[in-house]
Amino acid sequence: MNRSSQTVAVRVWSQPYSVDEVTTIEGKTFRLVNLPFYLVGGLGEVLKKTSAPVKGNARDSV
Repeated sequence: MNRSSQTVAVRVWSQPYSVDEVTTIEGKTFRLVNLPFYLVGGLGEVLKKTSAPVKGNARDSV
């Protein structure tokens, strides 16, 4: 993420949906969208919703 100009990263996994604010060792802060396999088809809609600021330890529902 440090080399990218993007501020959102996506991880597709088997765990529940969540959005975490992450800071790299170099100090770059970004949103990590943890997306369960069954929501991959709605990735576009999920990314639209992640454009809003993350508040605290966000666990947004889709």
